[in-house]
Amino acid sequence: GDNDGNQILQLETFRGPTNTANLETEWSANYQGIYRANVVLERVPGIEMDGVLKNRILGEAHFIRAWFFFNLVTMFGDVPLADHVLAPSEYNLPRAPASEVWALIESDLQTAASSLPLRSAYALADLGRITKGAAQSLLAKSYLWQERWAEAEAIANEVIISNEYQLVTDYATIFTQA
Repeated sequence: GDNDGNQILQLETFRGPTNTANLETEWSANYQGIYRANVVLERVPGIEMDGVLKNRILGEAHFIRAWFFFNLVTMFGDVPLADHVLAPSEYNLPRAPASEVWALIESDLQTAASSLPLRSAYALADLGRITKGAAQSLLAKSYLWQERWAEAEAIANEVIISNEYQLVTDYATIFTQA
């Protein structure tokens, strides 16, 4: 609710002014993340390294790029589609239709889901890394935003039947000090 972060609350509920610094910060932060993911996606394939690790790193970069574009398209609609590291001559990209942005998000998340391990495949020290289930869940959420109900249900069911995740029976126990 309202507190000392009223501008953020307005941003999150789409009720704020359109000339706030928070919008510029959101825009810039997402494109910085997209740039960094694009650098990984362009440079890592040429590195000689363990194939399993390389595949995971690329899957994580696809997920991260999709995440940032998801944030942008749900907040701004049509946005510039920076799907590679831009040359200086490309810095003034026009906005792409939201449908093209959604297509990139879906493609990135499908690639990520096929590249990332299941949650149970991670060692304890790596828990919290991006998983196949995380990519599938964001893909389901992307379908929901587009009102593609059947596709959202199908991918959500894949996450459910994976038995990698479960709901707790008492939600009051989630955020306790213990």
